[in-house]
Amino acid sequence: MSLASAARVALTTLRDHPLRTLLATTGIVIGSASLGGVLAIGDGMKRAILERVAQEGYTLVSVTPRTGDELNGVRMPRERWPVLTEADRRALETRLGAQARVELAMQATTRFALPDKAQPYAAYLLGIASPAPDSLQYPLAHGRRPTGAELLGAHPVAMVSDTLARLVAGTPERAVGRTLSLEGETVTIVGVTPRAPLDAARLVVPFAIARRLAPSPAVVTGLRVFAPDVAAVRGVEQATTAWFAEARPMWRDSIDVNAPNARRLDDIENSMQAFKLAMGAFAGITLLVGGIGIANVLLSSVHERTREIGIRRAIGARKRDLLLQFLLEAVTITGVGSMAGLVLGVLTALAATAVIRARTGVAMYAALSPSTVLAGVVVAITVGLAAGIAPALRAARLAPIDAIRQE
Repeated sequence: MSLASAARVALTTLRDHPLRTLLATTGIVIGSASLGGVLAIGDGMKRAILERVAQEGYTLVSVTPRTGDELNGVRMPRERWPVLTEADRRALETRLGAQARVELAMQATTRFALPDKAQPYAAYLLGIASPAPDSLQYPLAHGRRPTGAELLGAHPVAMVSDTLARLVAGTPERAVGRTLSLEGETVTIVGVTPRAPLDAARLVVPFAIARRLAPSPAVVTGLRVFAPDVAAVRGVEQATTAWFAEARPMWRDSIDVNAPNARRLDDIENSMQAFKLAMGAFAGITLLVGGIGIANVLLSSVHERTREIGIRRAIGARKRDLLLQFLLEAVTITGVGSMAGLVLGVLTALAATAVIRARTGVAMYAALSPSTVLAGVVVAITVGLAAGIAPALRAARLAPIDAIRQE
């Protein structure tokens, strides 16, 4: 008997006994729904956590000149170190392509004056050259962010902190559009960042403006490489290191490339994987119960169809044909039941997390990855095969004459 013939016989048998098929399928549906719901919540929690850590700079790979060395436990400054430029930013960006966003950055301090105040004020200064400022790294409360063209050029624009905006105009909303007189430069405030704990007077300006405000050669310029997501951080770090080794071999001992939060990212990934495995194991117990139900139903089916099996053996059916038929019945039940159960589980998880968010305000979500769907279906079908082996072997081992004489 071919596989197609065995499948037709198995489907006909399942169709002719709808109640028995429904009872066997129900157990798998419940088990798969439990497994799918748990895995969906696990995927949702993982996605939410990774998005949150991305906002906190976990996708950053920093490229910084080495400005000092440690001798006998004492940090000794170097007299000279590499100066990274816009040309280095463009070259690295070309090498990485769509993998990452590359910024040229420098940090310094500056002074500014207010029209109605006699004393000078100070602020932290961040100068960047970036093709597209990211909303995760530069959140916005009022106004707009500087554009990529402005940051790559020398446009006199600035994005300031809430504290600095209040110093300038009294309220963040009124600060947008005001001008700020720095040390020899005048910039227009185009945006204000949200207020944060321990907020200080800070401003973000185009790199060229910051370089003019802090022309000292002692200022350290570096590159900030942002991976598209936390999973790509290690790859971006390796690609950046390889580019510097090829393009700037003379800087081998003068440039540090590292992902400062890579180890914490690994810890988060491992913790979430352990959570999913633990919860999946508990949900798998329900699926195992469904598999036991399938085995029980198929064993009863073998007993009820003993004469049929004997007749089929007598007219030429081989042991492997019967074995294949009963295994296909088990796989069909588990296949259909697992897909229905996964859909039911995901819908339940979506509804449950929506209620939790509405009642508690906790950012809890449900999601489903292709690997989770595949794992759920494979586990369910494996359970079905395991449940169908014993009934299939019992049917295949029946002697034709004894089976026909069975009432």
